[in-house]
Amino acid sequence: MKKLGNALAIVLLSALMIGGCGQSQSETPAPTQETEIQENATQEMNEVETVAVAEGESGMETEGNTVVTWNPNDDFIEWDEPRSNGRTPLDSMLAMASDDLDVTRFKYSEIGAFALDTMNRGFTGNDDSASAEYWERLGLIKSVHDEDDEDHVWALYVPESYYEEENKEREYPLVFIWHGLNNQILVAEQYGFLEEAADKEYIAVLPWATGGDDYLEETERLYALLTDEYRIDTSRVYSTGFSLGGQTSLVLALEKSELFAAVAGCGMSAGGVVYDADYNEVELPVGHGPLTEEDFAKATEIVPAMVIAGDCDVYHFMPVDTEDKVWAVNAWLEHEGIDSEQSLENSLDLLENGEDEVEKKIGVTFDDTQIRSIDGFYYIGRFYNENGENMFTMASLENGIHTTSRGMARLAFEFFEQHTK
Repeated sequence: MKKLGNALAIVLLSALMIGGCGQSQSETPAPTQETEIQENATQEMNEVETVAVAEGESGMETEGNTVVTWNPNDDFIEWDEPRSNGRTPLDSMLAMASDDLDVTRFKYSEIGAFALDTMNRGFTGNDDSASAEYWERLGLIKSVHDEDDEDHVWALYVPESYYEEENKEREYPLVFIWHGLNNQILVAEQYGFLEEAADKEYIAVLPWATGGDDYLEETERLYALLTDEYRIDTSRVYSTGFSLGGQTSLVLALEKSELFAAVAGCGMSAGGVVYDADYNEVELPVGHGPLTEEDFAKATEIVPAMVIAGDCDVYHFMPVDTEDKVWAVNAWLEHEGIDSEQSLENSLDLLENGEDEVEKKIGVTFDDTQIRSIDGFYYIGRFYNENGENMFTMASLENGIHTTSRGMARLAFEFFEQHTK
């Protein structure tokens, strides 16, 4: 990775990884493992891979805030088959993976097959009627607003039950879902969060933020608009997103803490620090940048937070193995009122010698841990305050690259369900 502006959105594979990072490659799927909870992700995540590759290559055409990819009716392209831009689906996947990804296990897993299928499907932007029909089948009524203003266009998804007479007095939770860098808003439809919103009957908003502090202004604007025009349960407003959108959610927990009951940042570190392949810190070209002590001081209320990332993400968000990662964990723990302090020495020792599998995977001493199989293996560590409330959670997706997953979305919404203001 040379420039994050070129690379952070190289791939948004709509699929999940399973298998072990750094294990020997095999032509068969990973063996079954025991976990505390076994779940099947039966509802597939819809679409898409968008490509904005380094050196200016592109697999898409862009005009304003509308993206059109290759024709979804084109012949199916296999992992190693070049697309029109000369890149293969495997090239795109590897661009978002660290060197220790077990590529073969991923390719020959059920999730790998699904990832390839989603990369073959394409995406047609704000006016895609198939998209509206898809969400309607899941019980969400989609509408796109302010389309004439590409810096403020946004999409709304309202549960069908909202309009039923029997629910005319019912208030609904609201979730902000933020896109990644260099992606237009509707790419966030592919993250898996909207399926969870449909299942749990949340109103969901996908905002557009072009850079700078636009996400703060858009949050205030859309929060005011939606709470005025819709029956929003203001004690249950949440924020999540992927990559830059994940970082945005963490920032909102501090800078707009009065609005949110909980946040979940996916594909991002707890401190918003991004690294290149050589572990050098990379400055984000837009957005907030790494969190600081001043950011935590801005929070007027405590907002529970969760971070989720793959352990083979090219940007090295997990495990916790640097001073700035340790600082970020400690900053969140202090903010959440949790009496615990981590150290780099302890983190490195856990990664080498830890007896608990989750602590050995993440490099943090937790109050409790869990391994869950959803669409991959998730190593989850939780912290609780003195009242027994789960205030800060970290999750690492085994053999996961820089991508979203239905499992990430499910864990985020389960976290939200625990918290009201």
